[in-house]
Amino acid sequence: MKGSSVRPSAGRSLKTAPKTRSKAAPASADIGLQARKSQATQRAVLEATIRCLVEHGYTNTTMESIAKSARISRGAIMHHYASRADVIACTADYLATLRLDEFSKGVCAKVAQEVGVQAPTLHSFRRSAELVMQYYERPSFTALHELLVAARTDRSIAPLMKRIEKRINRQMLSLVVEYLPYWENLPATESVLVDLLHFLSRGVAMSQTNKLERERQHALLDLLATVAYERFQADSQNSRGRAAG
Repeated sequence: MKGSSVRPSAGRSLKTAPKTRSKAAPASADIGLQARKSQATQRAVLEATIRCLVEHGYTNTTMESIAKSARISRGAIMHHYASRADVIACTADYLATLRLDEFSKGVCAKVAQEVGVQAPTLHSFRRSAELVMQYYERPSFTALHELLVAARTDRSIAPLMKRIEKRINRQMLSLVVEYLPYWENLPATESVLVDLLHFLSRGVAMSQTNKLERERQHALLDLLATVAYERFQADSQNSRGRAAG
């Protein structure tokens, strides 16, 4: 991400410290302050870009709209980012990290805390399905989805989004095993059930004009939990049978 290097303020060299301060303190204090301001500005730009993607879509997410949402000047943005493409690329990486953090804390950690880390039950699968569905209702998914859809026709971001999607999918599986270690012995089952939960939840989340009523959503989650539980049970028995044989 651009803007991580620290520049001295205009008209003052880092070596020209006021005489009323110690020789070492001004440079380190100024650099620390500038670094914090730089990081705060960059974060404001990335958060504003996410809001613009959610509210206006990819095409209408311009430098002007980002500056307005972040409440900073376009010049301040250009100090840290070379172009709109640079902002989009950094936002995509930021979104990947954000989505993985939300999955870790909002899904995996909650399942482990609420239902334990022993072999899953029908209840734990039902809770997992509910949390995954909520995970795809977050603004971060809407913003990421805007970029993924745009990558279909915008070749400038297609390689970037392909890399981002692979990163998220790969690390999601690692997080599941990290928090719920019983999946380590059934990697194929874990993979197919994660795909089932995630792709179905993504489809529901993308249906902006056809929201499921609460009763239909609950019925869908019940079905998902039942299918996942039965698949886990069957594959676990088969795995134990192969180990015994």
